[in-house]
Amino acid sequence: MIQRFKQGSKETFEQVMKNYHQYAFKIAYGIIGDDRDAEEMVQEAFITVYYQIDSNGIEG
Repeated sequence: MIQRFKQGSKETFEQVMKNYHQYAFKIAYGIIGDDRDAEEMVQEAFITVYYQIDSNGIEG
């Protein structure tokens, strides 16, 4: 999936978000304890991955 995203497939990234959003939210909520802040943390994490996937050495 990562390789397809690196090749320009935004649909693949959207699928990753759908698959992992709930899991990421549960972790963020466990750390923060607030729905709004946890949701914001998850969004920021996905945005960071979206823009940094090539520069962080993430292999696909």
